[in-house]
Amino acid sequence: MPKCEKISLIAFTGPEGSGKSTQAEYSAKFFCCPYVSTGNILREAARNDKSELGDACRKMFKEHVYLSPSRILDVLRIRLQQKDVDQGVILDGGFRTIEETECFPAMLEKTGKTFAVNVVYLRVPLWKCAERLMSEGGRKREDDTPAAWLKRLKEFNTGLGIRMSLIRHRWSLQIIDGNKPEKEIFEEISKRISPS
Repeated sequence: MPKCEKISLIAFTGPEGSGKSTQAEYSAKFFCCPYVSTGNILREAARNDKSELGDACRKMFKEHVYLSPSRILDVLRIRLQQKDVDQGVILDGGFRTIEETECFPAMLEKTGKTFAVNVVYLRVPLWKCAERLMSEGGRKREDDTPAAWLKRLKEFNTGLGIRMSLIRHRWSLQIIDGNKPEKEIFEEISKRISPS
């Protein structure tokens, strides 16, 4: 039986290089909630999982595409059923496709918990994301070749307006200008978001 009180879920979405991981980590510390990164879960599965999920993650990273919406939502459902998120959770990543966004409420229902969802979309021009990913201090990952992240940036933008509309009609959506200094962005997020 789900608890009556709602569990706050603050989800960060945005293109690669938008700063969502940085802002999600700041938020996890500020709101004292566990930080859950879909990317980290999938990279861990690609490295160590010998099951069908691990195979799918390895294929995803090799081909520089997104994991199927049903599979990503299943991974999230399993993670959100864990006890450590019972007081709240900060989710880094998600809402990358229309199907994933449409099916997100059903996934939350399957956790057996009642979540109050706040979505923070970091809006950053794609040229700025590319500039950040190419910079000296940018991320250093095997899947960060220019061809790979350009492909993923293009994929993120596909159906973006529909996804934002779906989110806005279901939950609280905060669209934040991510093209500012990190601390200014976080100040705006912390003013706009208040966990349940």
